[in-house]
Amino acid sequence: SDTHPRDSKPISEIRWFHSSEKLDFEELLNWATNVKDKKRIAEVLIIDNELSVVTYHIEIINPKGILDVPTKKDYMDISNIEGKIKLSNGNIFIPNNYDWKYENIGIPHTNGRIIDADIEKIIEHKTNGSEMDMSISEKIVLDLLERGLHPRPGFKYGSKWRCYETNIEEDHAPWLVVHPDNGPENWEEACLISRLASGVNKKWLFPIINEKWHYLSITRPPADSRWNNPIRR
Repeated sequence: SDTHPRDSKPISEIRWFHSSEKLDFEELLNWATNVKDKKRIAEVLIIDNELSVVTYHIEIINPKGILDVPTKKDYMDISNIEGKIKLSNGNIFIPNNYDWKYENIGIPHTNGRIIDADIEKIIEHKTNGSEMDMSISEKIVLDLLERGLHPRPGFKYGSKWRCYETNIEEDHAPWLVVHPDNGPENWEEACLISRLASGVNKKWLFPIINEKWHYLSITRPPADSRWNNPIRR
């Protein structure tokens, strides 16, 4: 900002961390929520062993898509499909699904569609009314589906899922979602993931459960919104 503290209200709150410090995502979520409530930007400055500094924003993201949210009837209809084939990796193959209408469920494959293990378990829990027994992974995928998103494997981007907001053939996947058990442990790892995601025009999201699912993102701000590094060699 070009304003002076004497004449203007603060536009951000800033915290400093060393790159080796452990991450506490729940604490970051609480802080970022408090900062957002004051209509300010949550900024962190990360310092490495050479005393170089990089700037990141802590954002609370509310990812939304435009795809139809599957209903209980949809899950029951999929569950009742005959001729499903159980694959050795735990996935399900549904052959000859030419009239498939559930755009955000399953992965198109030659002569059929593949339902991964998480989706298969979600279908089972939804039809049996046992949603409370879902694993963390299944609960996250269900939340993404209920946001109108299409979660697909994120392996090639180093994340658990990549998520589309619309038809997979219409746009790229703007979100990379990590599994909470496999997220970065310190700031150095978080900065690396953030840079890799931005390099492919995506934002990575860390899911946190606090009554409902929240998605935290550590993002590199635009070049004209960063603190300058005083050490340049």
